[in-house]
Amino acid sequence: MKTLTYKGYIGSIEISDEDNCLFGKVLDLPKDTMISYEGETVSELKEDFKGAVDDYIAYCKEAGITPRKSYSGSLNIRISPEVHSKIAILAQQAGISINAFIKSAVEKQVATMLYTTMDKKELFICECNSIEHQIVMSYFEDEKEVYCNVHLKPERNVLKRIIHAVKYIFGHRSAYGDFDEFIFNPKDADRLQSVVDHLRTEKPEH
Repeated sequence: MKTLTYKGYIGSIEISDEDNCLFGKVLDLPKDTMISYEGETVSELKEDFKGAVDDYIAYCKEAGITPRKSYSGSLNIRISPEVHSKIAILAQQAGISINAFIKSAVEKQVATMLYTTMDKKELFICECNSIEHQIVMSYFEDEKEVYCNVHLKPERNVLKRIIHAVKYIFGHRSAYGDFDEFIFNPKDADRLQSVVDHLRTEKPEH
């Protein structure tokens, strides 16, 4: 199902053949809270969705109440014992808790899926030509934010991570792969400028 997102709120996208328009509502709110919106085009639907969310937040502020969010950030999931066991093993190898492992895995999957829906994406390779040194800048045309994903080579061994951290504290440069700088290739100037131009573009306020 296609959805809209704005300020932590998630809204549905539905079609009304009878009224020949698009409409939707913010998902997973309490039964006593309803935020709906509509539009004749996708752009109008997005604008009305954002306006409805902003109006709801403004109303809550004036009324002195806490706005309800679509999701609280607390999630309970059920998985098979076999998968649970594999997660426990992988989390132990990574030197983190099971919750931290699941959180990281979910965040990476969400970021990957969001990346595929972005309107614009630009991949930059460091001038050193190492495939380990990559930056991906992506954004939606109608949003101000630009998402920047930096590829870093992870170190799974806990002891090596501790040694690496101690060296870093005392000013030791990172080993090849875990880099602390990115050299933009002059050939990428035009593509980088397009990202900057997007940030400079005034977006409509709601």
